[in-house]
Amino acid sequence: MAQAVQCPRCGEWSRVADAAVGATVACPHCTRAFTARAAALPVPRARPAPVGPRDDDSPTDDDDDRLFHGGGGSRSVLVGLSLVPFAIPLLWLLLPVVIAPRPIFSFALPTAIALGVSGLCLGVAYAANWTTGTRLRAIVVILALGYGSAAFLYFLKKEWVQAVRKPFGPPELQWKDFQPPDGAYKVKLPGKPTASDVSPLPGWPLKTFRLAAGPKNDPVLGVAYEVAHGPAQDAVKPGRTPDDEWFAAARKALVERTGGEVTEEKPAEQQAYPAREYTLTMPDGATTRIARVVRVGRQAHYLAVEGTFIAGDHRFVKTFFDKYFVADR
Repeated sequence: MAQAVQCPRCGEWSRVADAAVGATVACPHCTRAFTARAAALPVPRARPAPVGPRDDDSPTDDDDDRLFHGGGGSRSVLVGLSLVPFAIPLLWLLLPVVIAPRPIFSFALPTAIALGVSGLCLGVAYAANWTTGTRLRAIVVILALGYGSAAFLYFLKKEWVQAVRKPFGPPELQWKDFQPPDGAYKVKLPGKPTASDVSPLPGWPLKTFRLAAGPKNDPVLGVAYEVAHGPAQDAVKPGRTPDDEWFAAARKALVERTGGEVTEEKPAEQQAYPAREYTLTMPDGATTRIARVVRVGRQAHYLAVEGTFIAGDHRFVKTFFDKYFVADR
């Protein structure tokens, strides 16, 4: 009859013949020699039966072991999926080459979306007490939302946002008269502007005043107003520069100052003085500046409204332009 013996070196159990008890034997596990002494095998502890039905989605030791110790490459797959959002900025750059529409937002937007979605996916991949299947489903949902949001913003039309922005512009404003110290003009503004040392047209020495109006200068609903006047570039040779050339110089200076893109230019009049109105999209793709430059003899008058997705027919833009009057000299 075989007897159970335990190796004192490695702790493993084996069986030997009755005649070998008390003799020196070699452990079949670690191959080391030891004196065989008969002993009773330990009784394995019974695992308690589950109290209630098990939820298929509840985490198990096997699931966590596979996820965090590389079993089946589950963690590598989830981390790899968390990097998929970084294809969004790449598509943002390639789509204008393949299709005609260009996004109205700058490249910073898809980059921010990619970082945010990737961070959420990594958080889910390392979330505690989740099964691999639950993590995978959550990451797929987050990826779908991220790509869907990016696609919507890519194909979003500026006109759609302007239409929504129109009734939700700045709240009803209290327009007040403003006149510079030299009395060159009078205008209504929704507040008191402050003087600025920066001319809106580089090379044109204009006396400038600015005002940011809106709910606590909110960057979305808030609107900035700017008025300026002074001698133009051709002040030393009054009357010699044709209007088209004069306004072309004004447009060039305006683009140089803002770094924006002129999307619309149209002639205008301010008390029968020749004027041009320019609509510029700023580098961020969302901010619009509507500027009007007026030629009054040797003087240039400049007025502009800037805000997020505004248009020339918005009430606060029209009120500002319509309430600007050049003083009689």
